[in-house]
Amino acid sequence: MRQESAFLCLAAIALAVCVPSAAADPVPLRVVVVEGEGAINNIREKTAKAPVVRVEDDDARPVRGATVTFTVPEMGPGGFFATAGTTFITTTDEQGIAIARGLQPNNVAGRFQIRVSAALAGETASAVVNQINAAPAEARGGLGKKLLIVGLVAGGAVGAAFAFKGGGSNGSPAAPPPGGGTTLTPGSPVFGPPR
Repeated sequence: MRQESAFLCLAAIALAVCVPSAAADPVPLRVVVVEGEGAINNIREKTAKAPVVRVEDDDARPVRGATVTFTVPEMGPGGFFATAGTTFITTTDEQGIAIARGLQPNNVAGRFQIRVSAALAGETASAVVNQINAAPAEARGGLGKKLLIVGLVAGGAVGAAFAFKGGGSNGSPAAPPPGGGTTLTPGSPVFGPPR
């Protein structure tokens, strides 16, 4: 009887060691960039494209509840998150999506990388989102455009004056302008009745 008990005890121990535990095995993760790759952020307007990633398992199924960390460079081109500095932490939704909201570019133009890491149940994965900070030239209007237009009009008027003064193509005098109104002469334009 004592030997049977010992044998049963050993069998139970062996069975406990051999039977897989009911706890779920960690799921390998991967991070897929959904939006924000190659985005050009506007330094002047302080606007940037928020990076969006999707955390998936090996079978491309969304992983809910993963912790996702977005980190922008502290120096050089980069930016900051309006409420979180250079690091933004969030969790994935039912579709495995995580969005780094509130990204704003800093004042340094150039390319930079946003580092993304995801973690769940001891498993981790990472990705990089490449973006560019740019300072587009301001639209130039006002006096510069007006001077260009006046110059083109004046140049056209001087060309017309030469055409009228030089005569026709057969050497005959040119016909006066219709209406006998304005005469144009080379040099500084003078507008008024014929002299």
